Amino acid sequence: MNTLYLYANEISVGDLKQFLDKIGLGFNYIILEFYDRVVFEKFALNLVADEDTLNRGRVFSNEHEIKWRKKGNKFVVVLMAEKVLNGKVAPEFKDGPLEVTYAKRCEPEDGLLLWGEYLDQVEIEGNPRHRWFEKRIPQPQFYPVNAPHLYVRLKTTDYYNNQGQLIARRLTEPYSWEPKRGEE
Repeated sequence: MNTLYLYANEISVGDLKQFLDKIGLGFNYIILEFYDRVVFEKFALNLVADEDTLNRGRVFSNEHEIKWRKKGNKFVVVLMAEKVLNGKVAPEFKDGPLEVTYAKRCEPEDGLLLWGEYLDQVEIEGNPRHRWFEKRIPQPQFYPVNAPHLYVRLKTTDYYNNQGQLIARRLTEPYSWEPKRGEE
């Protein structure tokens, strides 16, 4: 059997940026969900702004993921990792890790399909960016991938118990994707 380590805590709204900096983990991507927009970019700590209007979010890499959601004037924060984390990380979470036993770890071949079909390339602040469009979303989507493929997917790592039930899903990275003939 294998173990997934879950850490949890509540932090005050306004302390999220300091919290992410203090634990010192390396992240590759960030998703921020505000009431009026979603930001999905390569990780940069300066993107964590406007915490008062931030509803939920996550930062992730191949090694770990932190998710949070607003609850009143606090954020409920959860960290998932496949190894025990010490150093600066452990003291920032209450009661140490919860150890969840899993029987199978799976990385689905195709991952999750993100919203939108490739639209075009534009220049933003001097940098070329690709846009995807979904008619049900009132604005083009920008994903942190550098290829103009038809779709974007998000790789995940899934954890299952002995009965084959999904017990956790951790995001790892986005990638551009073209369906093979007959898959659309």
